Amino acid sequence: MHDGKIIAAHMAREHVSMDELHQALREHGIAGMNELALAVLEVDGSISCMKYDDIKPTASTHLARRKFLKKHE
Repeated sequence: MHDGKIIAAHMAREHVSMDELHQALREHGIAGMNELALAVLEVDGSISCMKYDDIKPTASTHLARRKFLKKHE
């Protein structure tokens, strides 16, 4: 999931179901997809989630990552 959009091809490639994504949201205390900015499948199989509220709009690392992802979509 990136920028509030589910990337179905990535989920399918990694065999992650919507149920698993929703479970990760609940585990991170995120009420709904509209709060989720980014979800990442970690090497240990866990799913890390970041809410929009957790991201500072001026964070240079986030902006660089967004540009990279947009370029490769």
